[in-house]
Parts: sequence; structure tokens; C-alpha cells
Amino acid sequence: LYIEAVKASPASVDSYWRVGAQLDSALTSVDEIALRLDELIEADYQGCAAPLTAHKMILVAKHVEESRTVDFKLREMVSKGADERVIAWQVQRLIETGKWRNAQQLLGERSNAEPAQARVIALKQLARLAETRLGDRVKAAEFWRQAYQGDKSDGEARRALIAAYESLG
Repeated sequence: LYIEAVKASPASVDSYWRVGAQLDSALTSVDEIALRLDELIEADYQGCAAPLTAHKMILVAKHVEESRTVDFKLREMVSKGADERVIAWQVQRLIETGKWRNAQQLLGERSNAEPAQARVIALKQLARLAETRLGDRVKAAEFWRQAYQGDKSDGEARRALIAAYESLG
């Protein structure tokens, strides 16, 4: 079933963060899923070999071997000009491992904005990710606060910050 969800949107991080990250290794054969991902990678399913490779690396690191080399391998894939969709996987891995500053730097570098605006853009993305992918409303509020401090004219950041503070009580 998991592989069918991956096949529906092979480059997307969604199936991983909604289901794959929460798999119970005792109930699900992560090794079997990894083998099925290998088949999709080898077939370059829908032209998504690079994002599927990133998917497999993160899934295996999370459930089988907490490999420190995954971060390096993802960074290497991006620096060698791999599929741009791999960046989403790299950001997912960074936030899963609590490397928020690295994720902010990566997102900031990828925006084509001036440095101050790139920082605000990255902080807003991190706020959304903290809330949606990790359910961490405190972390999200902190990022919204930083984004608003970076650009007091940003209405979205202001509204989100107010909503975040209200939800935290």
C-alpha cells in the first residue's frame, strides 16, 4: 500500500512524512519497501530516480540504520546537479534531525531574493514545516516571530504569528 502511494506521486515528500516516517518497523517490512523503491529507482519511474533515491535513503536511515552519511549523500546529490526535487528530501531530513539552521540556510540559498528577504522566506517555510510535518506549534511560533521581526511589513507573518500565539494560549 505504501509503495502505491509513492507511485502516485513519486517525487513528493508527502507520502514519506505522512506515512513513511511513522511506520512501525515491527509491523512493516522496511526492507521490503526499500527493495520496491530500488525497483522504481532502477526503472527511473516517471523520471523520478533521484527523488526516489533520496526517499529510500531517508526511510532506511529512519527505520533501519540511523546513518550519519545520509545528510552528506543528499548534499552531494544536490551539489552534483541532481534533480531539484531532491532538495525537498534534504530539507525533510534536516528538520527530522533537528538541523533547523541548516534547513534555513538551504532554503535561503535556494530563493532568488536578497539575503534579508531570503531569510524571511526560509523562516516562513520552516514555520509551515514545523507545524505541518512535526506538529511543533512552539517551533512554528518561533519561526513566525523571527520572520515577522525580519520584515514587519509581512502581513502573512504577522497574521500567522498572532494565530500561533493564540493557539499556544
